[in-house]
Amino acid sequence: MMIHVVKSGETVDSIAAGYGVSPQRLASDNALPDHFALAVGQTLVVRFPREVHAVARGETLSSIAADYGTTVRQLWRNNWELGGREELPEGQTLVISYFDEKLGTGVFNGYAYPFIAEELLAEQLPYLSTMAPFTYGITAEGGLLPLDDEAMLEAARKRGTRPVMHLSTLTEAGQFDTGRAAFILTDYEAQGRLAAEVLQTVLRKDFAGLDVDFEYLPGQLAEAYAAFLGRMRQLLAAQGRFLWAALAPKTSTRQRGLLYEGHDYAAVAAAADGVLLMTYGKIWLAHRLKPLQNQGICETVSTKGDSLLLTTISDKQLRRRKHDCKIVLSFYPKRRQRSMTSKTNFDYYYGNEADHFSFFRIPRQLVKDRRFDRLSVDAKLLYGLLLDRMGLSIRNGWCDEAGRVYIYYTLQEIQEDLGCCHDTATKLLRELGSGKTGFGLIEHIRQGPGRPAKIYVKRFTARNPSPQSIEPKDVSPTPVLNS
Repeated sequence: MMIHVVKSGETVDSIAAGYGVSPQRLASDNALPDHFALAVGQTLVVRFPREVHAVARGETLSSIAADYGTTVRQLWRNNWELGGREELPEGQTLVISYFDEKLGTGVFNGYAYPFIAEELLAEQLPYLSTMAPFTYGITAEGGLLPLDDEAMLEAARKRGTRPVMHLSTLTEAGQFDTGRAAFILTDYEAQGRLAAEVLQTVLRKDFAGLDVDFEYLPGQLAEAYAAFLGRMRQLLAAQGRFLWAALAPKTSTRQRGLLYEGHDYAAVAAAADGVLLMTYGKIWLAHRLKPLQNQGICETVSTKGDSLLLTTISDKQLRRRKHDCKIVLSFYPKRRQRSMTSKTNFDYYYGNEADHFSFFRIPRQLVKDRRFDRLSVDAKLLYGLLLDRMGLSIRNGWCDEAGRVYIYYTLQEIQEDLGCCHDTATKLLRELGSGKTGFGLIEHIRQGPGRPAKIYVKRFTARNPSPQSIEPKDVSPTPVLNS
């Protein structure tokens, strides 16, 4: 993925040609108007499709996802123009996968009012891990104000987004009420009744967890608020649900103001599974990773290299505590899991059962031909993986002007497939490459920053020259055998 800043005189066509992508795809990814109008200084996201599919008559998102071993949710994410809808016009080109590198996992939450437009909600949901309908309030008697959110919850589940219950001190008049918060936080019996009603709602509507948002709390309620969160967390954890808390962003523990004094960062972090910092320009989710992994709501995300700044909540008191939380546009790098498990008893093959499986092709010559004795076993395996990619290239029409087929296979993918580090993957490519120490079995063509390199996989046997390519030369009259 790259970010392009529009310069004077540039058009969608010229920018797309410069990056080697489709103008229609570039326009779609950036939700450009039909006339493709651009403004100088405008930023465009440029993404590089790995595999695409032209929709045939009768195909559905579900059937296409099954054919490619992906999910409908991922197809929605890869194709913004679908808007989270299921309708597919015949002939439409869908992106099955991109070349974006996966940096790790993250959790993305969004708030939405019940009166949100259905189309807007549908197009945003595939990109969200969780969605919280805003909001369940508290009555003057300490009960739960209901919320008509059934349509929102159905839309979220249909698109693979986990719904989260949002609890605040909002009144029937639409205002946060400090008095109602104080009543709940200081009356243990009233608090218990509300907690029971909240838990019942979470279970009945199958919310993934609860987000508590008590704003405008005076400082003397800070301890009671943290205790309330701890109580709710204990109830929810017993049912396999998580607890988040919304916090007003502050720069120090002594910051004055009704919006800040009732939020003790360290105490809240100790009581909750995660926190949302309400910056109102951006909403950052902070959390401990494990509870969210257990709930299955961590998302794999794509980003460009090191362009994302990882940070923690700035409160010094919070940093000193063991409950330090990461801000969630901080990502958690994926690591290969190597666990010791009990030995598996594999069965024998019978008859022609081995023919029923698919295999990577390692050419026999790479093993038997003495010319390749110095080629390492790992390099031979990598050559087989590269050769396997040729079928994908042919289907996608990845050929140059001379008809030579090339493939795309990023360094990150090689590392994942071979279970090796960056240096080892680079060494294997160099061993196969056309440099001084390489075997010349591949040719690596760089295409510029942020764009995947082309790899030409070369034949491991010599090609017999065609008769037209043989130039006449003076030869002796000695007969030539097998000519």
